[in-house]
Amino acid sequence: MNELIQITEHNGQQAVSAQDLYNFLGYAPKHWTKWYSRNILKNEFAVEGEDFVELPRRGRSKDFGLSIPFSKKICMKAGTKKGEEARDYFLECEQKVISKTKPDLKPLTPAETLLAQTQLLVKQERKLSEHDDRLKVLEAKNTSRPDYFTVVGYGNLNDIPVNIKVASRLGRAASKICREKGYPTDDIPDPRFGRVKTYPRAVLEQVFNSTPLN
Repeated sequence: MNELIQITEHNGQQAVSAQDLYNFLGYAPKHWTKWYSRNILKNEFAVEGEDFVELPRRGRSKDFGLSIPFSKKICMKAGTKKGEEARDYFLECEQKVISKTKPDLKPLTPAETLLAQTQLLVKQERKLSEHDDRLKVLEAKNTSRPDYFTVVGYGNLNDIPVNIKVASRLGRAASKICREKGYPTDDIPDPRFGRVKTYPRAVLEQVFNSTPLN
């Protein structure tokens, strides 16, 4: 097996230089800082000490030791021929380690390898979906009161298009329920409409389900 990217040991674990991987993938040197910031330091699915560690500086630039599994994830995100080549290389490296440490364990067949890769992709997609859901909630809130949203914000959160006319009708219905049940409402600034009210999620759910949206 030809060594495409040097693999060293760090704290007893196989590690890949992030700079070496970046260079192999053919990315422009001037984007290195932005790349490691986005894909390593600010990657919410990367765990420091498990997926990566910071290495001593190479010249004036930072470098990181990446675990083999994390390196594979980065290669899969690259979506390029170089990325596929590096991912396959890391898979071979893992199989080589397994055959040394567990000689009685049979290497994975091509079908088993494909299944393992598919399971990893499904796991990543689920995490991304959960992240998107959390982001949608944050974008819809516009208020510090727990579980309170504007009419339009609640619609966006649930992928329900709401025009101005419908929003006004839903807002009146939500205000009526809040008055009857003694629920407080918030009054917040809105760049489009001046000031708008926010309502409890349960109230908005009720009016969206019971009020015509056209």
